[in-house]
Amino acid sequence: MASTVRAALGATDIKATGSTENDMLPAQRQSHGRTRRRRAHDSITGAKPTMCPLSGTPKLHHRACKVSGYVRPGLRIRVPKLGIGED
Repeated sequence: MASTVRAALGATDIKATGSTENDMLPAQRQSHGRTRRRRAHDSITGAKPTMCPLSGTPKLHHRACKVSGYVRPGLRIRVPKLGIGED
């Protein structure tokens, strides 16, 4: 009885999980042009280094300067094995 009511209402077969087959599928396929327009803003920009205030060499943000070891005001590090901070 219940299956005939469901069939009359146009319901599809329900799996053991309780979801229908078309729950997570898009209504229509997206065109190549629309996909490419959406991806137009996904490009990656390059890192923009700043100048180290102590040595004047280019340094990335949140990284130690390879020449002076400067990280931020009040913090300089020295790593002899890597040659960082060897003035």
